[in-house]
Amino acid sequence: MPELKKSGARVSIRQVIEDGDHVALHSNYNFFGEKVGFDVFRFENGKVVEHWDNLQQRPATTVSGRTMTDGPTEIKDLDKTQANKQFVQNFVQDVLRDGKVDKIAQYISSETYHQHNPGIGDGLDGLGKALESMAKKGLP
Repeated sequence: MPELKKSGARVSIRQVIEDGDHVALHSNYNFFGEKVGFDVFRFENGKVVEHWDNLQQRPATTVSGRTMTDGPTEIKDLDKTQANKQFVQNFVQDVLRDGKVDKIAQYISSETYHQHNPGIGDGLDGLGKALESMAKKGLP
C-alpha cells in the first residue's frame, strides 16, 4: 500500500452508511485516473473479512448536470430506517424482480428524483428513457 500513496492515489469519502456488520462508502477516487467508487465492507471482531467494490471513470459531464457523488451526506430521519429498508425491498421485488414497471410511480418521485448515473436524466422521464433504450438493446 505504500506504493499507492507514492503514486498519488487519493480517496475522498462522500457518504458512509453502516448497518450492523456492513459499511458502505461512496467516494471520489484518484486511482490511475479520476473515478467514482462504491465499496461495501463486512466486519467480524473489528476486522474486515469481506469487501466488494465498483469503480467507474468519473465523466466530465453527466446527463443530469450533477456529479455522481453530490447530494445529501447526512442522514436526518434515522427513525425511519426500518420503514425505508422495507420500502426499498418492496421496490426491488415489485419493479426490478417482478417487472411490475406500472408500480414505479409508487416508489420514485416524478418531481424530485435526482439521478447520479452519468448517463441517465433526472425524474421518471429520464429513467424511463434510459430503461427504454436498454430494452431496445436487449438488456433486461
